Amino acid sequence: MPGSTGWLAGRGAVITGAGTGIGAAVAERFTAEGARVVLVGRRPGPVRAVAAALGERALAVPGDAASAADMARLAATVA
Repeated sequence: MPGSTGWLAGRGAVITGAGTGIGAAVAERFTAEGARVVLVGRRPGPVRAVAAALGERALAVPGDAASAADMARLAATVA
């Protein structure tokens, strides 16, 4: 894997559903390609576990993507 010199080096992404499955896999791939990621998911435990596994390139922000209040909190966190 290219790591920090990959095709996403210097970019950021918000990934919803990042605690399991496809969301977690996308987060892993994006960080491997050099991106920093903000992981969003309804269950705090899995989202934090994925962020911990990915290291300093990942930030866990538990929340529901369908909730306007949660998304406002996400925006305030990453701003």
